[in-house]
Amino acid sequence: MDIQIIALLPEWRNWETRGTQNPLGFTPVRVRLPPPALILKSGITRVKRKKISEITEEALGKIPAKDLRGFVKYLVEMNTEAKNAFLSWFFPYVDFGTRSLEAKYNALFRHLMQSYMRKGFLNYYSTMNLENNIEKIISLASDYLEKGRIDEEEAFVIGKCMLRNWIKNLNKMDDSSGSTYSVLLVLFGLFSKLYEAGMEEVFDFLIEEAQKEYCKEWGVECEIVKALIELVDSPEKAEKVLKLLDVLECGNIYKAELLYRFFPQRYEEFVHENLSDWQVAEFHLDNLIRKEAFEEALHYVDLVLSVPDIPRRTDFLKTRAFICERLGLRGEA
Repeated sequence: MDIQIIALLPEWRNWETRGTQNPLGFTPVRVRLPPPALILKSGITRVKRKKISEITEEALGKIPAKDLRGFVKYLVEMNTEAKNAFLSWFFPYVDFGTRSLEAKYNALFRHLMQSYMRKGFLNYYSTMNLENNIEKIISLASDYLEKGRIDEEEAFVIGKCMLRNWIKNLNKMDDSSGSTYSVLLVLFGLFSKLYEAGMEEVFDFLIEEAQKEYCKEWGVECEIVKALIELVDSPEKAEKVLKLLDVLECGNIYKAELLYRFFPQRYEEFVHENLSDWQVAEFHLDNLIRKEAFEEALHYVDLVLSVPDIPRRTDFLKTRAFICERLGLRGEA
């Protein structure tokens, strides 16, 4: 039990002179005990205190949309960082006088970007500030979708607009902090959620987007391919991505992943036709070792090592030694 002690002594000015200034004596002190704790009766439970964010969210939910739009319009007069933070939080209520959702979110992106731009360019810190705003919009879109505040169509439009605008404006950003990767990660999370909810058009949109010149210019097409591979859930979808890979320069490793999952016979032919591709070779060896098919793995790694100037030869020799050891060929290992 805590006890509060209130001394009736005058205070000294510092610890060094306390012996001469009001020295300690035997003056009594008064002890004041705290009030007893509340005793809860059986059957009565404590009410869990709500977080400020939860209280704020409930309060905002009771405000009419018209009033929120007026509030957001008022925020335009605030300083840049505060204004952009509020615009990112209240994006469903932003009104730029546009006639479509796509025009609205294109305008929102432009507004955020131009607010940070100096002499037509976003420096290192401004790019990160814009990244934070865009990630907030995308994350909230995903959250609002679950809570029914926006529908799937609007969430999809948000994803499309943020992806296209970000990539098209990369030439105006200092992205040395890796903001693009972070934005894409959050975007693909939103697209995945929409696809799982039954929006087949998400898959087709990403297929088309990966072929756009502005994506190829910045190497974003291969990141989109990675996202597509995660979404593939049927041989038909796998074929679409394989055809896409035929026109992109993203490496054979992505083909190997899809063939392994959906077309085993074609996969076996593919890995033997691409012995000189060290990524494909490593992928196949990892699969064989995981299945404990060590004899087959030994045969395949010998084929790989027979390729002149194979990259990462030392790594393949170590893999061979491991396989030999598992086969009991310790001397050869």
